[in-house]
Amino acid sequence: MSNQDITNPADEIRKEEKYPIPSLPLPYDLETKEVLKQLNRANRKLAELKGVEVTAEDTISLVKNIGRLMAEYKNVIRPDFGSKYNHELLNGLFYHPYTKIDHVVANMQVSRQTASKHLDRIVALGLLKKEKMGKENYYINTRLMNLFIEFGKYKATEPAEVIESVHVNEIVK
Repeated sequence: MSNQDITNPADEIRKEEKYPIPSLPLPYDLETKEVLKQLNRANRKLAELKGVEVTAEDTISLVKNIGRLMAEYKNVIRPDFGSKYNHELLNGLFYHPYTKIDHVVANMQVSRQTASKHLDRIVALGLLKKEKMGKENYYINTRLMNLFIEFGKYKATEPAEVIESVHVNEIVK
């Protein structure tokens, strides 16, 4: 029996495959300059995709935590305000990490006096911090600010309650 009569079973299987895998060692050089350049580009793209993945996961976590915080605020504000509760008030507290009387007036279509009373009531509930800057009062949502500051450190541990929306009317300056 000659060497040509001996067949390698792996070679027979490779012939039948749609994408045959060549036997090793390869009869040609894979590590050409062009192949290495393509490998380098592919590695850079993979690193970019991993960065996008981490950013997306952190953003999802942040959004879930904002939803959780909105639900907490709603559970405190709604019983206190009773029939005067308006979801636009809650949305306004989360549209920016701060709000002003003018924002509440525009979003809820109420008087300045009513807006001021609502915001002061929420301060009394411990949900906002009132800061006077110049002639203007700013009502700061410190817990929301802390979420943004600690962005990647918090991870949502449970699903957030579904809140109708965070959309508010165009804010009048």
